[in-house]
This record gives sequence, C-alpha cells and structure tokens, in this order.
Amino acid sequence: MHKRSTEFALLIAVFLDMVGFTMLIPDIQLRAETMLFGFAFKGPIIGALLQSTFLVQLFASPRWGRLADNTGRKRVFVACQWLSAIAMLIYGFAGSIALLFCSRIMAGFGGANVSVAQAMAAVVAGEDRKRVLAWVSATLSAGMIFGPAVGGFLAHQYGSQMIGVVGAIISFAGGAVVLLLVPKDKGESMPDGSEGVSPKYPLFDLTLFKSYPSLLPFFWIAVTASFALATLEGTFGRLIHAMLGFGQREFGIIFSYEALLGIFVSVVVLTWLSKKLCDTTILRLGYIVQGIGLGINPLAGVLTGFAHGMVWLLLASTMFSFGSGVVGPTLSALASNTVPENVQGELFGVMQAARTVGFIIGPILGGFLFDLWNPGPYVFAAVVCLVVAVALPAICACHSKPIQEPG
Repeated sequence: MHKRSTEFALLIAVFLDMVGFTMLIPDIQLRAETMLFGFAFKGPIIGALLQSTFLVQLFASPRWGRLADNTGRKRVFVACQWLSAIAMLIYGFAGSIALLFCSRIMAGFGGANVSVAQAMAAVVAGEDRKRVLAWVSATLSAGMIFGPAVGGFLAHQYGSQMIGVVGAIISFAGGAVVLLLVPKDKGESMPDGSEGVSPKYPLFDLTLFKSYPSLLPFFWIAVTASFALATLEGTFGRLIHAMLGFGQREFGIIFSYEALLGIFVSVVVLTWLSKKLCDTTILRLGYIVQGIGLGINPLAGVLTGFAHGMVWLLLASTMFSFGSGVVGPTLSALASNTVPENVQGELFGVMQAARTVGFIIGPILGGFLFDLWNPGPYVFAAVVCLVVAVALPAICACHSKPIQEPG
C-alpha cells in the first residue's frame, strides 16, 4: 500500500479509537458520584476509578510496545483496540462501582493502541516524523471533538448504556480498519532464532534508557506535566456542575471545543511556530499558556458579573488547547528522533507510561483537593505547569548546552 494510504488508514483508526474512548468522559464522573451517594469523600474514590486505567497502562504499555516491535505492530494494535471495545461494553452495562472499575482496568490493558499507532506512523513517515506525529495529534484531538459531544448527547438522551454500546462498536471498527487496510510491518516476524518463544519482560521495564539515556529528560517532562493534569482529571465535570449547574451536554460542548481548537494548533499554529522558535522555547511557551488556562477554570463561577461562566470556561479551554497542542507533538518528535526505527514501538510505549505515571497519584490527590476546596486541583496544576516551564532543560540542538547523559 502507498505510504500516504497507510498513513490515512492509521489516522482513521486513531480517530475511531479516540472517539470510542472519550465518549464516556462527560458521563463517568457524575455517574460515579451518583453511585457513591452517601459517601463523605467521593473525590478520592472517583480519582481511584480514573487512576485504575492509567495504573494498568503504566505496566502494560512498554510491554505492548516491545511486543509490537518484535511480533508486529499491526496485530498488537488490533488486539488492544478490541480490548477497548470490551471495556466499553462493560462500562455501558455496569450497575456498580465495582463494574466501573472492571471496565477501566480492561481499558488500561487495551490502552497501548495509541502508542503503537504512533510508532507505526513514525516508521512509515521516516524523516518526516514531526509532520505525521502532528497529524496524529490533530487526529486525536478530532476524536476528542466527536467523542465527548456524542457521549454527552447519548448520556443526556438515552443514558449511560448507550454510550457503552456505541463506543464498543466504534472501537471495534477502529481495529477492523487497521486489520484490513494497513499492510504488515517489519515486525511481523520474530527475530532470528526466537520463533515460538514468548518474550519475557519484567513487570515494569524501562531498560530502553540503558541504551538511550538521553531519553530521560523527555520521560521526566512527560511525568511532571501529566501529574499536573491528572489532579483535575476527575473533577472538571463536578466543578462546572457545582459552579454553574452544567451537566453532560455542557461538558461535551466544552471538551469538543477544546479538541477542535487543538487540531488547529497542532496542524497550523505549531507549523508556523516551528519556523520561528526552537523546540525548547515552544515547550516553555506551551506549558506557560497551558498553566494559565488551567488556573482560569475555577474563576468561571466568580467572574459571572463580567461575562457568562461559559465564556470564561471557553477562554480557559482556548489557552489550555494552545498549550497542549504545541507541547504534545513537539515532545513526541524530539523523543522519537533519539532512537532508531526498530525500537519506536517501545519508545512510544515508554512515553505513554511516563504520562501514565502522573495518573497514578494525580486523580486521587485531585479528588481530595476538590473535596477540601473546589479550585484546589486547578491552582495546583497551574503552578506545576509554570514550574515545568521555568525548569525545562535545553533539549534541542540550537541551544549551546546539550542534554547531559546520566552517569
């Protein structure tokens, strides 16, 4: 298949995956809160519910990534995609917090599909990785436009069960697209002498850093930034409901606007910025704007005398979208350029694990801070983003100070 056709098929699959995954975003927080009626501190439990997906991803993603490099990225992507479909079905028919946890844990096992797709796209693109990874980022944003909007509508009109059914169908379709339209990659056969031998990895394997220690700065940047965002992962729906009485529909609209703007930033704004600024400066700018946007969110309820609360939320979303839209592809491209093609799957699995580290403690901390003081998670996340921007090392070639290799 032609290179462009393969890229297009991968983008379609990533889009469908993200639509299916994000459909439950407007619903899960309020649904869990209803199931926890009578609990004094709901926040930590809701945080743990969201954390469970990322905790499983932390251990599963690097293993999936290396398995993909050895046995074929295509087949691993399809397997992960269909695990995600099963997770959505469980979510749709869950009648208890325990089943919601089961759904989120299953989603964690299937959560390596995006990192595997990134590796496939990076290999196909060759030297043009930054452009293709920017398109992948934009496609993820596109999925986030439709997913929450459709999920919010379905939850409002038909209930949570319909979210699960429709999400499962969409996730299954994403796997089918890759199965039918993407050709076998280089990893479709085991290395010489290893046929029939199942790879054995430790539970959490980051041995890639032994060969490529220059990856460490990218890893810790991703960890720190994701930790900040994770503190508010399980509270935004609760925040806008408490401040302004907004529900699933409004949540879906805000999230979809944020994702739509993210596409424009990733495809248009980042291309322009890359011609004007170095990658380190772009990352710093992105984290600063992102932090300011996060800090504006809790002000929406107290500044209604100047403008409607939705206006402030959209302003916050605009700034957050700009920051995340330039940071994500830039960091991924810089990391991808430090390793050869034969370990791209493992690289993106490790980078996804890095982002997952922040979601181990973040959601529980965020839920706890929200129960104590509603703006707490947002103030904390804003401060962390600003600290990252200030402390960011010089990680691109145009700076005179190169990355220092550990040890």
